[in-house]
Amino acid sequence: SPAGRGVFASEEPFLFVAWWTFVLSLVVTTLVSLVTPPEPPERLRGLVWREAVRDEELQANLRARLG
Repeated sequence: SPAGRGVFASEEPFLFVAWWTFVLSLVVTTLVSLVTPPEPPERLRGLVWREAVRDEELQANLRARLG
């Protein structure tokens, strides 16, 4: 490799850019999660595993659909 080109052969190596984009998105997602209030259980009904397992009506409907 020619002198002065650094470790990577191209100007913007994809994996290097992708790594820092991933880290930045992880930090932003975590910060937004911590700052925003949680959704009420009524809005999460049927969408979140924890709420779906605890919802007796939903579980009864699933059992009826399966058997």
